[in-house]
Amino acid sequence: MTKAVDMKIGVIGTGFARKAHLPALRTVKNADVVAVASARLENAQLTAAEFGIPHAYGDWRTMLEAHDLDLVCVSTPVSTHFSIVNAALAAGAHVLCDTPAAMDAVQARTMSDHARSASRQLLINHELRYDPNRLKIRQLILSGAIGTLRHIRIQNVTSGWSDPAGRSSDDWWSFSDKGGGRLLANAPHQIDLLRWWGSEVTAVSGRLHTVVRDRRDRNSGQAWTATADDFCEIALDLHNGATASISLFSVSHNELGNHVQIFGSAGTLILDEHERLRLSQDGQDFADITAPLADVHRHDAASSIWSRGVMALLPDVVAHLAAGRPLPEGVAFQSAIENQVVLDAVRQSSDDRRWIELGTGTEREDSIS
Repeated sequence: MTKAVDMKIGVIGTGFARKAHLPALRTVKNADVVAVASARLENAQLTAAEFGIPHAYGDWRTMLEAHDLDLVCVSTPVSTHFSIVNAALAAGAHVLCDTPAAMDAVQARTMSDHARSASRQLLINHELRYDPNRLKIRQLILSGAIGTLRHIRIQNVTSGWSDPAGRSSDDWWSFSDKGGGRLLANAPHQIDLLRWWGSEVTAVSGRLHTVVRDRRDRNSGQAWTATADDFCEIALDLHNGATASISLFSVSHNELGNHVQIFGSAGTLILDEHERLRLSQDGQDFADITAPLADVHRHDAASSIWSRGVMALLPDVVAHLAAGRPLPEGVAFQSAIENQVVLDAVRQSSDDRRWIELGTGTEREDSIS
């Protein structure tokens, strides 16, 4: 058996990483976080002090030059992933990148090619695959508990962008050229779940819209214009004959949360806004089958499905890398590329007002024209 070795880790980004990646890494035996970088040096310094990290940087390039890192975790605006990931790979590090991997499938494939050329592992943070309820859903579908899969419906309604004066004018989530919007913020996770639960996506129809464009900076009151979608609606055909729909809306006055309904020929699964999982089989009443949380999911930092997933994913990743073992399916970058192909098709569908056929296998390479 290969003996696990300590891994020197650098973290780029102090937003989500501060809530999820760093608390998770603090619990991992073979993880030695030696540096953290942020676009704002003050944020990096505050984060370093909080987690006992010896080095803080206001420029990720300086961090990569200063340290011989085994793993770099990238948790930054989507528009920066391409340059950061490629530089980290060139510096000799394995890389774990947040979802979505890139701005489009061309970037994602290029990143994968760079990893292969550098003989490094490029991994994707599909944290929802590590959520107990969502894993249980997959197991139930595969076991035939609801019969033949017919339709999956996902609805996510939140209020985070509802107030026109509630966000700052430098909020990257609100700008399409930075990778903001529901399509890149939430849809990649939902599409990955659809593919994981069901099968490959063969056709999509999408509608993107910015409902609240005119905004005012929450501090200065200065007017600014949002360009990223706050409404995203997607219809999908799956290779196994099932269909799916995703509806994402972030400017609701009321917070309704995330709802999942999965319909089969012999039963129905419901995952509600309180993360309660229920199952009805053969016309019987719904029974609560919510999956219990493992110890790793009960950590103080695991306050959401997102952070809970990272709390389980990162120890798994570090353990496999440190021991030189094959990596788990949940972090395979090929899935990120496949998700990105679907995201690109949704954007094209919205622009062209038409269905986009993706085909299967090699047909997918030329499906977006």
